[in-house]
Amino acid sequence: MIKTMIFHHPQPVYESGFSGSSVRPYQMIKAFKRIGYEVEEVAGSGARRKEAISKIKDELREGKKYCFIYSESSTMPSALTEKHHLPLYISLDNSFLGWANSHEIPIGLFYRDIYWMFDIYKKSIKFHKYYAALPFYYYDLICYSKCAQVIFLPSLTMKEALPTWFNSRTRFEELPPGTTAMFSSNKPSNMVKMIYVGGIKPPLYDLTPLFKLASTISDQQKFEINLVCREEEWEIFNNFYKPFLTPYIKILHKSGDNLASVYEDADIFVLLRGKHEYLRFVMPVKVFEAISYGKPIITNNHTEVARFVEREDIGWVVNSIDEAKELLLNILADPKMLEEKKQKVFKAAEKHTWINRAKKVADVLVK
Repeated sequence: MIKTMIFHHPQPVYESGFSGSSVRPYQMIKAFKRIGYEVEEVAGSGARRKEAISKIKDELREGKKYCFIYSESSTMPSALTEKHHLPLYISLDNSFLGWANSHEIPIGLFYRDIYWMFDIYKKSIKFHKYYAALPFYYYDLICYSKCAQVIFLPSLTMKEALPTWFNSRTRFEELPPGTTAMFSSNKPSNMVKMIYVGGIKPPLYDLTPLFKLASTISDQQKFEINLVCREEEWEIFNNFYKPFLTPYIKILHKSGDNLASVYEDADIFVLLRGKHEYLRFVMPVKVFEAISYGKPIITNNHTEVARFVEREDIGWVVNSIDEAKELLLNILADPKMLEEKKQKVFKAAEKHTWINRAKKVADVLVK
């Protein structure tokens, strides 16, 4: 018998993308199909979602059964996800979840992040836009608390930042990003080559520690960092990092499949950023992308990524730039350190696949 599930996302789903918010929905759809589900998509523009919802309701009336709904939230409120961000479909998505709940279709919702609850979000957009968006964010939370049987989070630590009233009536499960197990092996060399992929915009993505590390290493013939970011971000913020610029760091603007050769040439994925309360619980897709390529990770302490790296033993957590520098010198002197971590990364990549993420959703929601 064919098993059918509904995948809901209040935006289009793209096959490839630079950010985790575009990578994750595509990978989850693909994973659900791989584990044997027929996937009915409610995604795209408001008009397309409305059409898909109407079709699903008709099919349910005709006797079709749906095992569950898995919904991926947007970083924006559902009502504001049109290209122009006008709330033309204010209740479309939440009403659909309410309808599904009333028809006893199990609902699991992945709540992407709560950036909007931090001052950095308030300071990053215009006053009127912030206060216009806020009620819609809370509207989504109220709906999720009433309709979803399970809320999936990138990490359970994120619960600490959610409103108390939301936590008290909700079941949570951890559902970090996944891996695709694209193991690669770079050619042996007498260098330690590192890669960073992601945002560079301070204060949230403040890479000052990484740049400072680069500027403290005197032997630039032995170390190399490829920093991959959006070209438009680098044009805006390169002056912020100018005091620490060195030929030792190469700035690249690549994404998607174009990243493969850069990953293949690297030994280590390095994630050294300035401290911020928001970073305590985030689990970037890029971390799991690095694991997919078989790259051990160096990261700073007191973050969810650090806890994950320590728990899986797939890299090193450092407390300072001096400690990071000493670590790199030790790795250069003893390449076995790197090889031992790589073996742990390979095991972790097999365990944390997107397919296993989809299996967990199904196991939690299907009784």
